[in-house]
Amino acid sequence: MQRRELLASIGIVGVAGCVERLPIIGGSPEKTVDGFINSAMGSDFDQANDHAHVDKRNTDEFTDFIERVSEGDFDLVSVEELLLAEDTEIIEVFTEDSLSSADSIQDLGEITAVSSVEAELVEHLDGEEFPETISFDLINHDGWYIWDFDDI
Repeated sequence: MQRRELLASIGIVGVAGCVERLPIIGGSPEKTVDGFINSAMGSDFDQANDHAHVDKRNTDEFTDFIERVSEGDFDLVSVEELLLAEDTEIIEVFTEDSLSSADSIQDLGEITAVSSVEAELVEHLDGEEFPETISFDLINHDGWYIWDFDDI
């Protein structure tokens, strides 16, 4: 679980004062995830993909998620930001660890912040409710975009 170890180490750095809440103009990590999930629930593939980083749009991972959510009966319960960091060293560790399809950090240009967001959904199936918690990793690259997430 490299992501959990990374988030734990970032949390320790955050206690030291390197991680802080930033004022985001024109969006936030929570709004990005909320928009992605609501677009998927509404079967709006184009709108949902707009919330993904351009290198991730229309990938199997994103397409499978959108199809799964659009075909099911889901309610979005909550979206909560767990981490927001703008420290350069944290961004470099985060991106080196999680950006597998990029040859280097420079391929993405200027990443000014990273965030982890958790969304809680409930699936209604055969009269029962099944809660799901999904973790999303976002990067601020000329706006907030989803880079990665857990499978549903």
